Amino acid sequence: MKKLTLDETWVLCLKMWRWIVQQLRERPNANIGSLKREWLDSHGFGDVALDSDCFFCEWADGDCEKCPGVKVRKDFECMDTDYDFANEPAAFLREITRLNKIRLAKKRK
Repeated sequence: MKKLTLDETWVLCLKMWRWIVQQLRERPNANIGSLKREWLDSHGFGDVALDSDCFFCEWADGDCEKCPGVKVRKDFECMDTDYDFANEPAAFLREITRLNKIRLAKKRK
């Protein structure tokens, strides 16, 4: 897979998490890891080994300090207790959506 642009990374990450949150409403006992893989498989990334099945991790080459979320908010951590991706996926989606709005607003300036 070619290296994604930062914009592509955000778009794909947001799409994946919107779908995951929707699936959890329909299948509350579903596993986050399995849902991530299911989304990747169904969106043409089945043969791609993304770091942690995460577009942010892949873009940052697994270096949390280079995470796209950190580029917007320096203390962003995907496992923050307020919005831990595995335990609070809806809160995680809200947080990355919020950060993306900030990112896009800065980009327009």
